[in-house]
Amino acid sequence: MQKIQSENKYAPPMRSKKKIGNTTFIVNSFFPQTGNQTIASKLENLIKADIQKQTVT
Repeated sequence: MQKIQSENKYAPPMRSKKKIGNTTFIVNSFFPQTGNQTIASKLENLIKADIQKQTVT
C-alpha cells in the first residue's frame, strides 16, 4: 500500500476543547515533525507579528 506523501509531514494532531458560554470550540493543531521551532518561539513570533500589525494600523 502506498502512503500519501503529506501523511509523513506532520505529527499526529492535538485536539483541544474549550467551552465558552453555550459554545464549545474544538481546535485541531498540526505541527511539522521536522519543525525547528519550539511552541514558545512560535508563540513569541505570532505575538510579535500581531503587535506589529497593531502599530501599523
